[in-house]
Amino acid sequence: MESVSRSDGRGLSIRNSHILKQFNQQSITRNPIFCTITLLFFLFTLQTEAHLCRIDDCSAFYSRTCDYEGVQPESTHRYCEILSTYRNCINETKRFCHSNLKFHYVEFHLKKQWKNFLCEKTLEESRNSDNRCELAEPSHLRAIRYCTLFGGAHLRKFNGEAQTMREIGARPFADNRYFLVQVTTSHSSSADGLLAVLTRISVIVKAHNCTNGVKLTYEAATDMEALPKWFVDGSSVYSANHKRKAIEVHEQDKNSVVIYLRHCDSSIHIRRHGPRLSVSVRAPENVITKQPHFESQLCITGSSRVFPLAEALTDPIAFSRCHAIREHVPLKLAANRCANSNLTDQFFDSCTFDLSITGDEYLVASAIDAQSDIRFLFPHYQYVERGRMILPEKPQEIPFLWNDCVRYFVARLNAAFSGILMEAEAA
Repeated sequence: MESVSRSDGRGLSIRNSHILKQFNQQSITRNPIFCTITLLFFLFTLQTEAHLCRIDDCSAFYSRTCDYEGVQPESTHRYCEILSTYRNCINETKRFCHSNLKFHYVEFHLKKQWKNFLCEKTLEESRNSDNRCELAEPSHLRAIRYCTLFGGAHLRKFNGEAQTMREIGARPFADNRYFLVQVTTSHSSSADGLLAVLTRISVIVKAHNCTNGVKLTYEAATDMEALPKWFVDGSSVYSANHKRKAIEVHEQDKNSVVIYLRHCDSSIHIRRHGPRLSVSVRAPENVITKQPHFESQLCITGSSRVFPLAEALTDPIAFSRCHAIREHVPLKLAANRCANSNLTDQFFDSCTFDLSITGDEYLVASAIDAQSDIRFLFPHYQYVERGRMILPEKPQEIPFLWNDCVRYFVARLNAAFSGILMEAEAA
């Protein structure tokens, strides 16, 4: 019996070894009943421990998690998290696994990996960094997206689609978990109020570690003397760790401001030309796709009321008759002026349209800067720019039907008639 105890007792629990020791100390010949009961209790305890030991379940979880996430054993935050969960699992089942050789093997190698990969330090640094401001790594150029609104409410969406807006009022321009840009458009004083122009821009940088947990607001409007150089709370810079600027309002010149959001590798560009405003957003795709209200953004879904710009340029006479307006600058002269400014494609069309019906040189300058900005801030644009500097040709098929003419014209007549009645009553 002593030889059995030495060979089998190596993997036994302390409690079971103690029971076996007591058993060996008894005289089998003197107390056979005690010997039988003790032996049965000992075997029952072994079976119970084997049944309750969950080392196989813990190991299965570890293997599934590593295989599913493709995590390799190395000194990384994620692998240390998996090891931590694995360690907690075997600690919970430890008291039932003292006689299990696999348990002791796993426990030994887990402690070894925990020490070699410095998991205690790695997880502690991660917990401390939860309240730190970390700057985002620069995104690959292919992941950058760009959206702009300029001139007579000409919109270029993140997907490259161009629109000329007629929508009046406030709308979200870009909205995600990091920032919100809202724009307000109003009727232009020129072109008989036909065009919509940008009159107010509101930027909200949402609460984040890099903002000290507070929301930051920036406002720009045409009724201000100049573009503000700071947020409404008077601050212009919020620094990250190591004193690097995480969020900054940077004045490029008196008519140009950039809001850098380095914690999400994004920037918001605001320009002013006389009484005209323009705004552009440059952001990685993984930022703009995290949208709280995806369907309501101009940069994503566009405007619900737009001008058919191509049709207006190919048949300006029909367009003028439809909306009862006259050209301030002949279309060909406007096209030459915009071509001489080296404007192309959408920016050429927008410039020609705006100058023709308003004669406003500020809108020409807005188009020039909008094209310059997209070339500099959005390198992918060089692959889609065609360099067209001529007006689109008039189609020979069925002419375009202007479906908003009568309603607009009647509204203008009613307004004029009301004005006449008011003057007559006053007289």
